[in-house]
Amino acid sequence: MQDKIAQLEVLVAQATQKLSGLEGENSTLKNRLRTVEAHLERLREIEDEAKILRDWKRDTLAQLKRLQSKIEKEIKN
Repeated sequence: MQDKIAQLEVLVAQATQKLSGLEGENSTLKNRLRTVEAHLERLREIEDEAKILRDWKRDTLAQLKRLQSKIEKEIKN
């Protein structure tokens, strides 16, 4: 019976040690996840800014082309 109790105590100690290690790993993974989520949020912000800049560029180029056409018409007249 003492052997069984000793074996159980060893198993409990091993399980406790394993659980402690897993808790540390879990904490590390949670920190990495938070970092990745923060980077993902920043990436989305940058993508939104890039879209705004692309739209601005497209609109500005269209305005410049219209202005160029007007100038060319005036030069021809």
